[in-house]
Amino acid sequence: MKNKGGVLIDNSTDPATGIPLYSLYGRNQRPSTKMLKGVEALVFDIQDIGARFYTYLTTMAYAMEEAAKNHLEFVVLHRPNPVSGDIIEGPELEPGISFFTAYPAVPARHAFTAGEISFSMP
Repeated sequence: MKNKGGVLIDNSTDPATGIPLYSLYGRNQRPSTKMLKGVEALVFDIQDIGARFYTYLTTMAYAMEEAAKNHLEFVVLHRPNPVSGDIIEGPELEPGISFFTAYPAVPARHAFTAGEISFSMP
């Protein structure tokens, strides 16, 4: 299955436990209320390289928003930016623009970690 942005990843089931595994890179980009049923907290554990065009931070932001709507704790594991944490380059995202590849309003090369971005989210 493909979309114009790349390969879609289907939901699946963990073979050892039978627990459903929901993809946010498939038909859904946000966790639904059904997906979050019975969940006590969401943990985001993805290292970002500080480039706005990666979708990791958008996925984090969407999951944070859905966690807030469902009154769930959201935990971001703070991992260092492996490329560099001191270089900021390129234009900042213009107000009113929002895409899966451009959601947080940061420059193209922003140098932030996922933990730092999470504090700036509304």
